[in-house]
Amino acid sequence: MTEESDVPLRETDRVLVGMRETLRALEENRVEFAVLADDADEHVKLKVFEACKARGVRVNRHPCKKTLGEEMGLQVSAAVISILKEASPLS
Repeated sequence: MTEESDVPLRETDRVLVGMRETLRALEENRVEFAVLADDADEHVKLKVFEACKARGVRVNRHPCKKTLGEEMGLQVSAAVISILKEASPLS
């Protein structure tokens, strides 16, 4: 069982913002799950959803890209963010 951290995700190195960064991390099998704004452009939603589906990665929905960006501490909208897997400790 893992313990929850008191540090918000936006203050860690585990968050990527944007479609390109998310797709790159998906290709590298580094994404734990993605959050996709309902009001994102259709081509963004399709690309991210299909890439996540192909790799068995969960996609959570968020109602608005503006508030998603704000909740991540950004001054811009965020159509998609991805949460990276925690690094495994070295043996």
